[in-house]
Amino acid sequence: MRSLRLPIANHAKAWVLVDEGNPSLETQCLGLVEAMDFPAHLHRVSLPWLWRNLPLWAGPNIMFRVQSSPKPLMSPWPSFVICAGKVGLKIGNYLRKRHHAYTVAFEPASASFHKIIVEGHTSSEKRNKIMTFGPLHRIQPGVILQARQAFYRKIDHLPKPRVGVFLEGSEPLEPLIETLISLYKKNPFSLMIHGKALSEESLKRLAIAFKKIPHLLWYGQEEDPYLGFLAHSDAIVVSPTSSLMVAEAGSVGKPLFIYPSFGLNAYVQTLMQKGYAPLLSKESHLFSGPVLSPLQETQRVAQIIKDAYAEALANSHTLR
Repeated sequence: MRSLRLPIANHAKAWVLVDEGNPSLETQCLGLVEAMDFPAHLHRVSLPWLWRNLPLWAGPNIMFRVQSSPKPLMSPWPSFVICAGKVGLKIGNYLRKRHHAYTVAFEPASASFHKIIVEGHTSSEKRNKIMTFGPLHRIQPGVILQARQAFYRKIDHLPKPRVGVFLEGSEPLEPLIETLISLYKKNPFSLMIHGKALSEESLKRLAIAFKKIPHLLWYGQEEDPYLGFLAHSDAIVVSPTSSLMVAEAGSVGKPLFIYPSFGLNAYVQTLMQKGYAPLLSKESHLFSGPVLSPLQETQRVAQIIKDAYAEALANSHTLR
C-alpha cells in the first residue's frame, strides 16, 4: 500500500525544534522528517535559564524569549512539530496548547504530546508512545547509494574486501590492532578507519601498526567520508561508545562487529543477543557470518507518525 504524503503545502507550517548544541538529538529529528518525506524547518532553540525553568502558565508568552537559529520563530505557527531537548519540548508543548499543533516529542516528555518516541529495546507502540529499538538515524538506502557513487573514486584504490572501522577516539587501540592484524593474516583485506576524534599519538600508532595493510585513515583533514566508508565496507567494526553510531552501522546490511573497548550498554547487548553484532575477536569470520536484515527503525517510526497524523487531519476535517 502506498503511503500518504502529509498534506502540508506551506513549509513554514512544519517545524523541528531541538535544543541548541545537541547534534545527536538533531540527527534523530532530521532522520525522522527525512524518512517521512516531510517538508520541515529546523530550529535550534535556547532560552535564558529563568525561562527554561518557569512553568508555561506562570509567565507571559515565552516565544518572545526564545533564541532560534538559523531563523527566528514567528508566525505562521506550525500545524506539525517534532521537538526534542528540554527547551524544544517546552516550546512544542506551548505550540500544542496555544496553537493546537500536532506534536511529536522525544522522551522525556509529558503524556500530553500526541506521540512520544521512547528509545528502548523493543519495537512497539503503547497508547501515544512509540517504542524504538535503539536511536533513530538518517541512514536510508538512498543515502547509502548516493554515498557509494560519490566516494567511489576516492576509495576504489583500496583492494577488496574492505573493513570499515569506526572509532570514537577514547578506545584502547592495542587490542584492536592485534585483532585486526591477526585476522588480516588469515584473510587479507584493506581498512577504512574513521577516527576524527583520535589523538595525534593514536593516529601515528595506527599508521605504523597498519603499514603493511592497505588502509585509508581519516581524521578530519578533508571531506568527511563517513557515509562513503559505510557504503563501501564489506564488514564493519564499530565502537559501542555511541549507540547512534552503532545503529547507523547496523542499517546498511553488512556484517557488523562490536569492538569491546568498554562496558556495553543495554542497547548494544540487546543487539548482540538478537544476532546483529557479535564481539570482534581473533576468531571472527568477518565476511562469511550471517547478516540479518538492516535495522530500519527510523522508517518504521516515520510511517506510524504519518498514519497517525493523517488520521488526525481526517478527523479534524470531519468535525468541521
